[in-house]
Amino acid sequence: MRKLFYLMQILMILYLYSFFAFPVNAQNYSAESGLMLNAWRDNHSDTGIQTFIPVTLKADVKDFEFSLLNALVYTHVEQSGADSATLTHFLDTKLNSTYKIEDKLPVDMLFGLGVNIPTGKTNLPQSDMVLLTIPDLMPITTYGEGFNVNPYLAISKEWDRWIAGLGAGFLWQGEYDFSDQLQKYDPGDIVTFTAKGGYLISDDWQANLFLEYAIYGKDKQDGNEFYKEGNMFAVSVNGVYSKPSYEVDLDLSMITRAKSEFMGEEGFAPEPTNSHGQEYDASGSYKYFLNTKTSLVGGLTFMYLGANAYSEDSPYYIGSRTKLELSGAMEMKHSDNFKWNISAGIFNLIDEKNINHPDETNNYYGLNAGVSGRYVF
Repeated sequence: MRKLFYLMQILMILYLYSFFAFPVNAQNYSAESGLMLNAWRDNHSDTGIQTFIPVTLKADVKDFEFSLLNALVYTHVEQSGADSATLTHFLDTKLNSTYKIEDKLPVDMLFGLGVNIPTGKTNLPQSDMVLLTIPDLMPITTYGEGFNVNPYLAISKEWDRWIAGLGAGFLWQGEYDFSDQLQKYDPGDIVTFTAKGGYLISDDWQANLFLEYAIYGKDKQDGNEFYKEGNMFAVSVNGVYSKPSYEVDLDLSMITRAKSEFMGEEGFAPEPTNSHGQEYDASGSYKYFLNTKTSLVGGLTFMYLGANAYSEDSPYYIGSRTKLELSGAMEMKHSDNFKWNISAGIFNLIDEKNINHPDETNNYYGLNAGVSGRYVF
C-alpha cells in the first residue's frame, strides 16, 4: 500500500510538471469548468438532487496532450419510509496523456495512457448505497474506485472519401473497499477493441460506423475470485448533415452482453440465463448557427434497456427501463480564447420492477441544467 501511495504521488508530480514546466514549448493551455444540476421525483414522492462542479485542465506540448479532470459533487436522495442519504466529496482524479504521430507514416497513430487516482469516496455505508443504485437518473453514480491504469493505442487512415480506424486498450483496475459490506474488492481487468469506418457521402453528408468489444476479467474479494461480467459488444451508426447555417446529427446504437459467470463448487460457470437486457439508444440534435459566435442546439434522446431473460417471479428478474429526454442549449464564443455554454433539459424514466422495487414499476420525472465555460491561455 505504501508503494502504491508513493507511485500516485510521483504521477501527480509528473502531471503538474507537464502543465507548468514547459511554457515555451506548449502550444496552448486550457481550463474548463461549470456548474451542473440534476433533480428528479418519482411516483412515490421520493426525490433526488445532484450538483457538481467539474474542472478540466489541458496542455498541448508539440505532439503530446496532457489533461487532468476532477469534480466536486453533492448528491442527496430522500426516500419515503427510509432515511435520506447525502454525499459531498471530490471524485477520483483522472489523468490522461496522449502522443500522436500524424502525416509521418502510412497511418496516423495515437498512443495514450490514462490513470485513475483514487481521490474520491469509497467504502460507503449501507445507508448510502441508494446513491449508487438508481442508474440513468443522475449523471454521476460512481464516486470512487481504486488506482487504475489504462494504456491504449489507436491507428487511423484517410483516403478519398473514406476514413477507417482501429483501437485497443487494457484497463488494469486496482483493489479498493467498495462498501462496508464489500471490502478488498478487486474488479476484473478489461480489454477493449474498437473499430471505426466513415464515408463522406457528399459535401454535406457523412456517415460513420463504430464497433466495440470488451472482455471482462474476474472480480475478486480479499483475493478470491467470485464473479465475471459478461463480455460486451456495441455497434452504433451516425449520420451528420451540415450546412453553413445549421447541422443535424443522428445516432443509433445497440449494446448486448453475454451471460455473467459465478464461482461455484466446480469453478466458474455461466448463469442459467442472461441477467443482462439488450440496450438500444437513439438520439438526434439540431444546431442552428445564429452567427459566427452564437449557436442554438436542440436534442432528443431515447433509451430502451430490455428486461433480462429471467422469469418475472425470479429474484434475479430485472424489468425494462425506458428514458426519454428533451434538451436545449446555447453556445457562445465570446472571444478567440473564451467560449461558454448554457443548457437545460427534462426527462422521463420508467423503470419496471427489479430487486430495488420488486412489486411495481417506478416512474421518474426530472430536469437538468448547467452552465460551463472554457478558456484557452
